[in-house]
Amino acid sequence: MKRLVSILMAMLTFCLLTLEGSAKVNAGTQISLRRSHPIGGATRPSKAPANTLAPIEVAYDESNDVLYFYDEYDDTVSFLIYDDEGVCVSQGACAFDENHSYSISPGLETGSYTIVVLINDVEYYGFFDVEE
Repeated sequence: MKRLVSILMAMLTFCLLTLEGSAKVNAGTQISLRRSHPIGGATRPSKAPANTLAPIEVAYDESNDVLYFYDEYDDTVSFLIYDDEGVCVSQGACAFDENHSYSISPGLETGSYTIVVLINDVEYYGFFDVEE
């Protein structure tokens, strides 16, 4: 009985440590990127519509003011960040490391932002907020 309790306590400790580690990794807010609609908003009818989601992941960690990019396809990626008045407040090109990730501290103040991400010359956009 003591052995069973010891095993269960060890498993509980391991599970809690794993949960704490994964919570730190996912601290940022995921930014959903979509493709722009064509001029006029009309699209050609199709039986198999094109995928409008971006092939990369972008997240913003508000507490550390860090923007994270993850791309496992080795795409050419650049970005522009606009404030709610349409002024470009940050821009750059992603230089991914061997783990296919890139991060930057854009120095954003409180407000609403639009991010435009160019992936192999295809434009995607998303929105995120920075609170106090």
